Parts: sequence; structure tokens; C-alpha cells
Amino acid sequence: MDFQRNLTSLQGDTLMVMNTILFPQHAEFEEELSLDQGRYEIAVAARNLLGGETRCRIILHVDRSGPLIITERFLADRRIQGYVSDASGVRSFIADLDGKRENISMGQNGSFAISLKSDIKEIVLLVADKLGNETKAMLKEDMTKEVRSSFLISQNAIMGSDRPAFPSPEKGPEIILSRWSDQETVFSKNAGIEGQVRGISAIEELTLNGRSLIEKPGRIISFRQSVRLNPGKNTVNIRARDTSGQTGLRTIVVIRKIPKVFRPEYRYALKICAFDNIGESRNSGVFRDIFPNFQAVGSDISSWGGKSGHCSSMFWRNALKIGIVFRSQRMNNWKPSSGNTDSA
Repeated sequence: MDFQRNLTSLQGDTLMVMNTILFPQHAEFEEELSLDQGRYEIAVAARNLLGGETRCRIILHVDRSGPLIITERFLADRRIQGYVSDASGVRSFIADLDGKRENISMGQNGSFAISLKSDIKEIVLLVADKLGNETKAMLKEDMTKEVRSSFLISQNAIMGSDRPAFPSPEKGPEIILSRWSDQETVFSKNAGIEGQVRGISAIEELTLNGRSLIEKPGRIISFRQSVRLNPGKNTVNIRARDTSGQTGLRTIVVIRKIPKVFRPEYRYALKICAFDNIGESRNSGVFRDIFPNFQAVGSDISSWGGKSGHCSSMFWRNALKIGIVFRSQRMNNWKPSSGNTDSA
């Protein structure tokens, strides 16, 4: 058989020499991106040794927050009107009326209307977006009565009087948070801030750390927002302002701690060197006993052979048994020969 013809062969888009991968014409890569909520444009470029280059652009929309549920009106005929807003789109909208669940339809702009029976004491609205983020709004009968009475007073204001059409309440909007005290300690990168803002006058502005959350005013606003946390102390400010000019502010402190297993002093390095390929060696068996969850992408630990002396370094986080695996192709040394080199 012709040696030169047998020496080099093309299989797909990979160059093979003596049945060994010399270099691949494609490459796999993984890159972890730590992104906050929002829209991102990511440019990826590939460049070969001859100077050729290909670029592509990836647009990512990061959404970890639930939909906003804004209740606008409580009408005298026991109807609730409002709208739902979410950047990713709403997947489902369910109303739990004293234990009876109903699917709620929405208009194109997210508007909805729910008719209540006279014996309904509690309403729970459950909204999920297309990414699975959820928000829950709980409305009780006493809340609807309070808002309806303030609405009727404003409608019956005496013409020509110096009294304002919307009487200012003694205090500003009330901000209620679920499962959050004034200071909390967490170990996660993101905190889900869930709560409700309500006032006698309509809420026309709601911000979280300076970021506006609403586009239209509403009497009761339910939200679940994701906040990115830096290591250490983080301050979360939620501010609301109603149509009468009254403001409400709620501030919480979230301390993010780094688990010990993620700290550099608790990491250790592992180096594996391949020698003669004599099958499953005694040392590799011991290695498997110590690290039963070890995974090598593209190669088995028992097959890391050849005389190339190829080494791979792995970093592990001990307590969680999480390994960082480098994707690579094995390349063995070869010697030309005139024999048949067809693969087995």
C-alpha cells in the first residue's frame, strides 16, 4: 500500500494522521458568563492561522424576574381591572377565588378584568412568564373595600371647594415584602425580592435601586424582582410614590457570603500524567475510588496512554464534588511505517 496515500486521510472535517487526530478543523468551547438582567449583545470571533476570520453576534435577554401584576380599579359591581406586564411574555394567568381556580384571559396589552361573586373573601392571582418566573398577588375583601371607598369619596368631591379631589392619606404607600427582614444573609448570587405595594391613591412610580418597574399607575402592585448581589453588603431600596405626592421607602440589607468550598484556600489542584497504555492501572483504580464523580469529556481515564507524556490539570471544589473539565482532543506520538494503518 502506498505509504504517502495511507499516511494522511480526511474524515469529515478532521485531519487524521496514522489514524490519530493531528488537529481538528472545528473546536468546541465553553465560557460561563455572569450576567445581570437585561439585554446583551455578545460578539464571537474565530480566527485561523492564515488570518481568516469569522464573526457572529449573539443577543441574549436575561430575565429572572416574575411578571408585574398591577390592579388598577375596584369597581362597585365587584369587578377588578388591571394589567400584567413581563418582558418575556406571559405563559399563564390563573385566579384562585376562595379555592376555585379559573384561567384568566388578557387583552393584547396585558389588560384583564375579573368579576367577583358576593361571597368571595380572598383572591389569589398567579401569573407565570414563558421562562417559568412566577408572581403571586393576594387580594382580600377588606383591601378592595378600602380602595373602593376612597374612589367614591374622590368622585363626590364638592365643586369649588378648596379640598383636593384626591384627599392625601396620612401616610405614603405601604411596601410589604415577603420573607425579607431588614437584614438577611444569603449565599446565592441573586436575591428574589417579592412583595406588594398598595396605597389609597394610585401608585404612579415604583423603583427598585433606581430602576423603574411600572409604566402605568395602579392601586395595588405585586412584584417579584431578581437583584444581583456582590460579595459582602448589598443595599436594596424600594421606593414608591402615589398620585397625591406621598412617598414610601423600604430599605433592606442583604449580606452575601461566599461558601468555604468556593474560597481559593479550599481548592486543590490535581495533575494526571499518562504513560504507557497498559489498560486499567492500579493507580487509576485508586483514583476512581477517591473521586467517584470524576468525568473526563472525550476520554476515559483508563485510556489516557501513549508515550506522549500528555498531562491535564483539573480543579475541583471538594465538598460539592464539582469538577471543571477541560475539553480537549488526545494527540499521541506516531512513527511512520510501511505497514497497513487502517483503523481497527
